[in-house]
Amino acid sequence: MQHTRPSVQLVGLTLFLVLGCLNGQDAPNTGGVPPVRSAPPTTATPTNDTYNLRGTPVQGTTRRTELAFDLQDAQLTMKVGEAALSGVMSMKSETTEDLEILEVGDGLVRKGRLHHVLDRATNTTRIKLPDGTEHSEPTEDLGALHGRVETIECSGGQWKRTLEGPPPTPEQALELTGPPIDDAMYPTAIKVGESWTETGPELRRWLTSDVLSVRGEVKNTLIAVESQQGEQVAVIESAGEAEATIVDADNNELTMTLGLQGTMRRSLDRGIDLEGAAAGTAKIAGDVVEDGVTMSLTVTGRYSAKFQGRLR
Repeated sequence: MQHTRPSVQLVGLTLFLVLGCLNGQDAPNTGGVPPVRSAPPTTATPTNDTYNLRGTPVQGTTRRTELAFDLQDAQLTMKVGEAALSGVMSMKSETTEDLEILEVGDGLVRKGRLHHVLDRATNTTRIKLPDGTEHSEPTEDLGALHGRVETIECSGGQWKRTLEGPPPTPEQALELTGPPIDDAMYPTAIKVGESWTETGPELRRWLTSDVLSVRGEVKNTLIAVESQQGEQVAVIESAGEAEATIVDADNNELTMTLGLQGTMRRSLDRGIDLEGAAAGTAKIAGDVVEDGVTMSLTVTGRYSAKFQGRLR
């Protein structure tokens, strides 16, 4: 059981990045999306205008993002030789990050300090044993970058991420290989009702840094641009499916399939995602080796996630 927990935690962290940049994605029949909290009164803007969804980042401010993920009673099955075990797994995760925007260029953040304020996951696994008893294993984990601060700088389209303080561990170094923020994924000229699509390797930015390969497609649609308390707010709906080859804490390769559906509200005046919600299915499957014994693992379930963003 020790090695099933990191694999399942990986699903939760992945869904957080997906939502964080958003892009709620959706496989067929994934069900409803948790409602975004009521927004202040809004006024629709003309639909024939063209919008830059990247918006305008505010230099000298600190951008806070908070994400919450909840996966309840996911079905867990394991098979070792002829012995089969089943159970359920629940996980709650939350992350908080503060990005101090030090430099802006060409409408994008080019330099900043990123503080990983909180990265915590609480898991509970319940397994039915062959003798009829049930084994429960509650755990709480902190992410590799929890509490750390890094400097980030983009030059020539490439990000350089440097941890402040002690040098990174191998696990931390792996997480520092991907882009730290995802503002560049938004188009700079789009009208209400139009869509943009990312496929294959483009989906990597929404997944954990230890993804070996990724397949799938995400379609994002600008459904409205509203005037909310004097600022322009874009409303984006997204749907799709992604399948990735991932590795767990012991370098076991697993296949993860995500089906998501979500909505995000983004401030174009401040260049930040304000709030979003997503829901969908998650499945992770593969063979895990522990002490020389190969165990077949499958986890399937539904999740809900919420996102909040603001300038501090």
